[in-house]
Amino acid sequence: MRRFTSLLTLLALALGLPGLASAQYEPRVLVIFDTSGSMLWDYQGEGDCWGDGSVRFPHRNGCDIGSKMFHAKAALSEIIGEAADVEFGLMRYGQLEPGDAGFGDLQSLVGAQYRDAGGNIQSINYDGSTNGCGPADSLVDPTNMSNEDVMLWLDGRESYPADPELRANGYTPLTWSMASARQALVELISEDANASCRPYFVLLLTDGFQQCPGAQTQERDVVATELFTRTLGLRNLSVMGESHDVRTFVVGFGRGTAFVTELDAMARAGGTAVNAQGDLDLFNGTAYQANDPEGLVAALQGAIGNAQLRELCDGIDNDCDGQVDEDFPLLGQGCSVGQGLCARSGVGVCADNGEGVECSVEPFPGNPEQCDDLDNDCDGRTDEGVRNRCDQCGPEPTEICNGQDDDCDGAADEGTRNACGQCGPLPREVCNNADDDCDGRTDEGTRNACGACGATPVEVCNCEDDDCDNRIDEGLNCGRDCNCDPAAGGEICNGRDDDCDLEIDEGSLNRCGQCGPEPVEICNGLDDDCDGNLDEGFPNQNMACGTDEGLCEAGIWRCVDGQEICVGALDPMAEICDGQDNDCDGQADEDAFNTCGYCGTIPADVCDNIDNDCDSTLDEDPQCPTGLGCVNGECSPGCEMGECFGNRVCVEDRCVTPCYNTDCPTGWVCQDGECADPCGDIQCPTGTYCTLGECVADDCYNMLGDAACDPGEVCDNGACVPDACALANCPEGVGCIDGECYPDECRTHTDCPEGLACVNGRCADDPCARVTCSFPSVCQNGQCVADPCFEVPCPTGHICVEGACVDDPCLSMVCPEGMECHRGRCQGGGGENLGPRPDAGLTPPDAGGLGGGDAEPLSPADASRITGANGCDCQTNRSGPFGGLGLILIALMGIMRRRR
Repeated sequence: MRRFTSLLTLLALALGLPGLASAQYEPRVLVIFDTSGSMLWDYQGEGDCWGDGSVRFPHRNGCDIGSKMFHAKAALSEIIGEAADVEFGLMRYGQLEPGDAGFGDLQSLVGAQYRDAGGNIQSINYDGSTNGCGPADSLVDPTNMSNEDVMLWLDGRESYPADPELRANGYTPLTWSMASARQALVELISEDANASCRPYFVLLLTDGFQQCPGAQTQERDVVATELFTRTLGLRNLSVMGESHDVRTFVVGFGRGTAFVTELDAMARAGGTAVNAQGDLDLFNGTAYQANDPEGLVAALQGAIGNAQLRELCDGIDNDCDGQVDEDFPLLGQGCSVGQGLCARSGVGVCADNGEGVECSVEPFPGNPEQCDDLDNDCDGRTDEGVRNRCDQCGPEPTEICNGQDDDCDGAADEGTRNACGQCGPLPREVCNNADDDCDGRTDEGTRNACGACGATPVEVCNCEDDDCDNRIDEGLNCGRDCNCDPAAGGEICNGRDDDCDLEIDEGSLNRCGQCGPEPVEICNGLDDDCDGNLDEGFPNQNMACGTDEGLCEAGIWRCVDGQEICVGALDPMAEICDGQDNDCDGQADEDAFNTCGYCGTIPADVCDNIDNDCDSTLDEDPQCPTGLGCVNGECSPGCEMGECFGNRVCVEDRCVTPCYNTDCPTGWVCQDGECADPCGDIQCPTGTYCTLGECVADDCYNMLGDAACDPGEVCDNGACVPDACALANCPEGVGCIDGECYPDECRTHTDCPEGLACVNGRCADDPCARVTCSFPSVCQNGQCVADPCFEVPCPTGHICVEGACVDDPCLSMVCPEGMECHRGRCQGGGGENLGPRPDAGLTPPDAGGLGGGDAEPLSPADASRITGANGCDCQTNRSGPFGGLGLILIALMGIMRRRR
C-alpha cells in the first residue's frame, strides 16, 4: 500500500492544495462506490462487522478494526475535503429502495447483512437489485455536480429520503457499472460548455471482482475481457462529434483484491496502472491496492493526484491557459545532432509523442573509419582501430639497430644486432687469443701451420721441422747426420725422422695429420675429424629454436663450448595473473585467477544481495552503517513498534523497501515484500493452466503446458502437425521452406554488396537498408508508409501481415547455419545485421525456393504457404495472463503512444 504515497505531490498539483496552483477548469471525477454486501466485512477479511460504523448501525460481532464500508466512506470524504478544485460525481452498484418493485426480496440473501446485538438481520432502506446485478445508480445529478451532495451520502447520518446514505447490500456488477458510467459521462460532457478543456475521470473503488448470480455468472476471463474493452472504450469517448480521453483509476480495498487480475486489466486499459515504485506501467502495472485505511487514503490521493491537465508539444493549448506549448522552451531554438563529419544543424521541433522537443534534422550517416585524423564514422573518436602499433597511419615501421623500439612491439633492436650483440657488421677474427667474431672460437683461421700467430717459420738445417710440414730440412743441402737409424724398424709417429728419409711421421699420421686417432667432431663450426664436413651430428645449426621446447621466445641453434644450444630464447617462468602466457604453454593466466574468475583483488562483500567475493554466500559481511542491518541487499533500519515510515514495510524486524531485491520462486510474485502464489486458489478449466493468476490455453503455441510438439512436428493453428522439413533430410547447414532445401548462397559464396540483404540465402534488393521511419510508420519499397499492423495484437505463434494475424512462418522454417528467422526471412549471412527490420514484410520463396528481393509482402492468404520445419527461434507477442485478454492489453501501449 505504501507505494502510493509518492504520488501525493501530483495530487497537490492537480487539486490545488495550499500553496500550489490548480488547473484552468476543475477536473471532474465520477466515483463508482462499491456497495456490495461484502463491504460490511473488516478490511483484513476475517469477519462480518454486522454494521457499517454509523450511529444507527454500529460495528458489532467483535469488529474492532471496522468495516470496509466505514473506512471507504471516511477515506473518500477526506479526499473530497482536500480536493476543493475537483468536482466529484457519485455512483453506486445498482440497489432498490422502498417503493421499488422487488424491494426487500434479497435483504436476507446477499452477502453480509446488518444485524443487531443478537445477530438478527435488520431492515435497511436499500436492497440488491431484483436480478442481483444491474445498472449502477447515479446518486448526484451529473449535469449539476456538487461535492456537498456527494458528502451527504458519506457522513454516516441518514434521514431517509431527504438525507440518504451509502449502505452495503447486493452483488458486485462491475460490467454493468462501467456501462452506466459511460452513459453518465455522455450526459455530463454533453451539458458541459467547457468540456474540451476539462479533464474527466472515472474512479472505481471496490473490494472484489465481479460476482453476479444465476445467468449473470460468466467465466472470469470473459468478464475480464469485457471490463477491459469497456474501460478502453472510455479512452476515446465520442460526445457530440468530439473525442474525449477519460482515464479510469481502479482502487482495490482489502486483501482479497491483491491479485484480482480483472482490476489490473481495467487499470491498464484505463491508462492508470502503476508498478511497485508507483510509476506508470501499462504492460505489467496493477491497480492501486490498499490493505488498510491508511493505504486506502494514499491510494485515493495517488489516483486523484493524476487528475490534471497537462500541456503537450503539439501546437495545441492542451491545458487551456491561453498559451501553446509553453512548457517546451527549446521549441524553435537552434540545435545540432551528430558528431564529427556527421554533424548537422537544425531547430527544435515537437517529438511525435508530444512529450518533448527533438532536433528537426538527423545526423549524416557515418563512413568506415579511415586513418586521416578525422572522425569518419562519427562516434566521437578519431582513427580508432585503423592506426598501427605505433599509433601512426600505415604499416608498423621496420626495426633498425639504433637502441630504440622502432616497430613498437616492446623490444628494441630485436633481430638486428650481430652475434656480438652490437649494431653494425660482425667483427673479423684476428690472431690475438680472443673470440673477436663471437662464434665461440678463438683465433680460428688466423694461426700459421705451427699453431702460432704470425708468419710460418722458415726451414733451416737443424734436423727439425721448422715450418711444421712434417719434413726435416727439406730443400736444403745440409750435409748433416740427424742421428736416424734406418734399421730401427720404420717410421713411427713420434715427431722424428725414424727411417732417415728426411720426412717425419710419414704414413703414421691420422686424417688430420696428427699422431693418434682422429679427433672427435664437436659443435664449433670446424671440421674437427678432418672428414670434409663441418659439425656433422649437429643438424640444427642456424635453425630457429624455442618454439616447441617450452620456451617463451624463439632463438637460434648455435655451437657453444662444443655443444649445440638454443641461443637468444627465454626460459619459462611461473604463471601469474597478468594476461600473459608466462609459462609458455599456450594459455594465459591458467590457475592464477582469483575466486571470482579474474585478476586482481577480490572485492569486499557489501549489502547488495550479490556474492561480491564469490564465496557462494550473500552479504555475509555487508558493511552497513552503524544501526542498520542487511536485509535482501538493503541496509535497513529497525522497525519501531512494528511500524516503518517512508514507503517501507517491516520484514524480519527491519524496515525494507517493498519487493526490493526480493527473488520469488518461478510463477510467484512479490507483494509488499512478501512472495505469494497468484495461482494458489485458482482452479482452471480443462485444457487450460494457471500462470501469474490467470488461466491460459494449454496448446503448443504457449509451449508451457503438456501440449508442446514432439520432434518432427510443428505447431499449426494450436495443434501439432507433421513437419515437412523434418522429412526433407536437408544437408547440415542448409535451410528449408515447406520441405524444399535451399543453400545459403550469400554466406558461402560472397558477401552481399551494400544495398542488398541476405534473404533466405540469396542477396536480394533491399531498398529499405538505409531508411529509418518514425514510429508508427514502416518502410516498404524504400518509402515510409503507415504501418497496417500498428495496434494489431496477435496471439502467441502468430504475426501481423497487412493488418491480419497469420501463423508465424518462422515456426515452420529452418534457416541455414549462422542465420536467424524474422517474419519469414532468414537473415544474417554475408554480414547482414540480425534483428527485426522496420519493413519486414514476408517474402515467399521463388521458383528456386529462395526469397526474392522485390516481392510484395505476403497477404494473409499467402502467408500460410511458408510452412515447414521448426528450428527457428522466432516468436511474436506472447499472450498475457488473460489468454485472449492479454492480446488486448498489448494494444494499450500503442494506443497511448498514438494519443500522446
